[in-house]
Amino acid sequence: MALRLRKDVQKASYYVWFLGAQEAKGLRGSRVLLPVIPRLIERSKEHEPLKVTLQISHKGLKIIQGSAKHFIPHGAITCSVQTEDIVACILLLYNPATKCPLHVHAYRCDSEATAQALHEQLQILINRAENQKRFAELETRLGLPSQLTASVVTATPERKHHQQHHQQQQMPRRFDSPRRFDSSHGSDTGTSTRESECSEEQQHSPTSPVSPISNQSKLYDSLAAELREKLSGGVPLLLPAKDIDKANGNDSRR
Repeated sequence: MALRLRKDVQKASYYVWFLGAQEAKGLRGSRVLLPVIPRLIERSKEHEPLKVTLQISHKGLKIIQGSAKHFIPHGAITCSVQTEDIVACILLLYNPATKCPLHVHAYRCDSEATAQALHEQLQILINRAENQKRFAELETRLGLPSQLTASVVTATPERKHHQQHHQQQQMPRRFDSPRRFDSSHGSDTGTSTRESECSEEQQHSPTSPVSPISNQSKLYDSLAAELREKLSGGVPLLLPAKDIDKANGNDSRR
């Protein structure tokens, strides 16, 4: 039974645009995610968004940007939401510069159908009983209001018209990119449909050369425990772009 649960997500790859990241103001819930998406869309219009490959499996989510890879364990993905061809999720990623352990990532797929497929696979990971229990414990310990896991924004038929009208008012339509990729949904082998062509000079990179976490069981049982360890000088899970160069002894990048 346990083996079947661990194989509940078929390995697949998605070639997407990374619209950016922003600090999350809550652990989970559409109320946390939805207000962030329009801001990330507007920010992505200033520069061509990064192209990254997302590899999802029963273990979690791997973000690949060129030669850089960053693995997000399934227990560190707290929430996801889909709106049109965009999927946004909240990740337990600690940023030592801002001292924030929660961040929203937003990705634009090549179609709404692809976004739905990605969102559904993320939901399987998020809705695992052990993860839901851990998230509820975090909310209790931190005094946060309990939130239902976010889903597709227009999933409820009676609210569809109202939500579409609301999204048209608040969320800009998708921008036109000079190059659209053929497909962002890869095969079940986990290989990306294309190699990532992202420039390392772009800001808000979703991946960084961090120290590998060899023991997956070292997932934090509480957000407070993570903060205590990280703030006391532990190895960060994610470095901001400028800190990556300092850690590698390379200050030449501008």
